[in-house]
Amino acid sequence: MSFDRILVALNRSAFDKAVFDRALSIAVPHTADVKLVHFLNEPVVTPTPTPLGTGIGAGWYSPVSTELPQTEHPEYQDKLNEARSWLKRYEEEARLRGVEATCESNIGEPGFWICQLAEEWNADLVVVGRRGREGLSEAVLGSVSNYVLHNAPCSVLTVQLQALDTEEER
Repeated sequence: MSFDRILVALNRSAFDKAVFDRALSIAVPHTADVKLVHFLNEPVVTPTPTPLGTGIGAGWYSPVSTELPQTEHPEYQDKLNEARSWLKRYEEEARLRGVEATCESNIGEPGFWICQLAEEWNADLVVVGRRGREGLSEAVLGSVSNYVLHNAPCSVLTVQLQALDTEEER
C-alpha cells in the first residue's frame, strides 16, 4: 500500500513528538506529503446561532456543526497564532527530513474536523495518538482517536501513547 498524503493530528501533548516521528517514518519512504493539524476545542459562538428556545446549542459551537466557528475574537486569535507557530516548528522539522509539509490549526471539535479535513484534502492516511482511555473515562472525556477511527474516509494509524508512556517509565 502506498501513501501519498498523510494527515497528522497533533494535540500539544507530551506525546506529539512520537506521533510526528511515526508519521514521518511512513512519509519518508513513500515520499508522501504531510499535513500537520491541530484543532482547539473551544466553545465559541458560531456565525449562525441555534434559535432561542430550542435548548440545543443556543449559539455555541457543536460537533455536529458543519461550519467552523468564528475566530475573530482576540482571545481565540491569540491561541490560534500560538498553535500555528508551534505547528510551524514541526513543519520545518519535516522539511529538514525531506518531507513536504504544511500545517493548519483552527477551532472546533477535533475528531469531526480531522475527518472533514482528511476528506477535503484526499488523505490516504490519518495518524493520530491514542491515550488508551477505556470505559467510563472514554465515554465521559471522549476519544478523538476513536471518533477518527470510525469516521475517517481513509486508513487510520493510531499511535498507542499509553504503551509509549510505559516504555519511558522503564
